[in-house]
Amino acid sequence: MVTNSAPETATSDPLFELLDIPAIVSLTHLSERFVTRLVYSRRVPVVKLGPRVFVRRSDLAALIENNTSPAREA
Repeated sequence: MVTNSAPETATSDPLFELLDIPAIVSLTHLSERFVTRLVYSRRVPVVKLGPRVFVRRSDLAALIENNTSPAREA
């Protein structure tokens, strides 16, 4: 039996979704200046396509996860 499903590609995977700076600001509610500084100081890996700079959603999630500290016990 043959199915007509499209092969999975990087673009169909939400982990490869590219976010620009305004999208990151919208998702995280951080200031545009702070996000710009994170991106241009290379604290998060970037994808450059011509003059535009993007961050993979998975890299943004990893940055947040790596900078999350556990809650204190009461």
